[in-house]
Amino acid sequence: MANANREVSSRYTREVQDEWAARQSLQDCVGGAAASLTLRSPIKSNIQEYMLTAAAQSVIETGYGPEMVQRAIERLLMKEGIENMTGESIMSVIFSIEEEEEGMPALHASRGEEISANEIDGLETDGCANANEPSGDQERTQERILREYQQLRDATLCKICFINKICVVFLPCGHLVTCSSCAIKVKECPLCRARVLATANAYFS
Repeated sequence: MANANREVSSRYTREVQDEWAARQSLQDCVGGAAASLTLRSPIKSNIQEYMLTAAAQSVIETGYGPEMVQRAIERLLMKEGIENMTGESIMSVIFSIEEEEEGMPALHASRGEEISANEIDGLETDGCANANEPSGDQERTQERILREYQQLRDATLCKICFINKICVVFLPCGHLVTCSSCAIKVKECPLCRARVLATANAYFS
């Protein structure tokens, strides 16, 4: 097997040398750009031979598909050459490829989480704004409370001057309708028109 690897390595070296000579010749004739488009890479042309080596087959036997192994071999050959192509080196390149591919979804996921977080913050902000704005039920409740407060306030005011609070009870009817200042001027109860025979002071706690 070692002889087979050496034979493949020698063939690879010869092809690289032949390609370099052809590239130099073509550059002299039509320029470097045409050379890069015309020449065929020996890595691509002999990739199937590299896939049959013991190193590649040992990696395939571990469960990795031929496509992944081929990608790893191509990258390894471009960086280090066939001399360093072992099962361990191929596995190392595969791990690097997997890390690169796993990092791309992670980046998209992080951006998605960021967008989702921004959307949630927007919804919370809108919710707070809506909470500060009185709804129809809140407005009706506030109006009802104001009416009740006004009614209670009016009920404690003198029914003659509407300034002072009521504090005198007319007897014998028992109505509480005037303040002390207005009570001395009243001969009849403003509510029932009964004659006022006496008065009594009322105290509110």
